Amino acid sequence: MSSWTRGSTSRRRTWRTWMPFGWKGAICPGNEETGRKRMKLASLAYMEEVKKRSNADPQYLELARGLNASYTLVLEPEPDKGVPDQIVVGFDNVDGKINEVWLGERPTDFTLSAPYGVWVDILRGKMGPTKAIASRKLRTKGPFLQLLQGANRIVRWVEILRTIPTEFEGEYAKYNLPGQ
Repeated sequence: MSSWTRGSTSRRRTWRTWMPFGWKGAICPGNEETGRKRMKLASLAYMEEVKKRSNADPQYLELARGLNASYTLVLEPEPDKGVPDQIVVGFDNVDGKINEVWLGERPTDFTLSAPYGVWVDILRGKMGPTKAIASRKLRTKGPFLQLLQGANRIVRWVEILRTIPTEFEGEYAKYNLPGQ
């Protein structure tokens, strides 16, 4: 099913298609000043951009060298804030490079879950990923010690995500990221 919606902070229209596991494609009008198109957080297009930018970043690749693990990211709904549906995405690393990205659940080594707004706060820089994990705002399943040993890698990865022009859902749209 596809729908046209008007953003709460502007009068532009966005096109989106709901798939059983999240928004597919979902490339949205961008920042008029930069001319960049924003991508819906956790859409397939967004995850492909995550893969591209992560695999092109020498600092991330150095920190992730030897990493062979898979991850599920669960963005929990917040209906009262305009985020009605859970979004689940995943990816795997092979020797530090993101090998594959997907929408939906699969068995993975790690699962990271949080309300949608916590993910937005992490991407905005309002909360660091390690602080979110330590304070249990970002819940984890999997070998916790192994996850913490990669803290520098996770911090660098979030820095890469912040460079992606990102459109958030619902009340969080006011925090859309312009990207770099």
